[in-house]
Amino acid sequence: MQERLRSKFLHNIELIGRYWENIGDCNKAIDCYQKALDIDSLAEVFYQRLMLLYKHIGRVSDAYAVYHRCCKTLSANMGIPPSPATEEIYQGLKGED
Repeated sequence: MQERLRSKFLHNIELIGRYWENIGDCNKAIDCYQKALDIDSLAEVFYQRLMLLYKHIGRVSDAYAVYHRCCKTLSANMGIPPSPATEEIYQGLKGED
């Protein structure tokens, strides 16, 4: 039960973040996703959304920092690299800085 509630909560945070993105308030979306990572640092979707938002607003160095945080967190906690989707976003950052 606890895991289902946590999952629903994180899903709703993602919906709220996407709402802020859709109406163009990138700062509120960024805050939302950062808070989500405070709750679940292994939820890769929030790293992905942050990387894309930072790229969108021209803060590519922040997007790189998010990527490296994601790599470190996933490696330390699960012993795995980021997903291909995260790697694709990372590759898209190159040449933007």
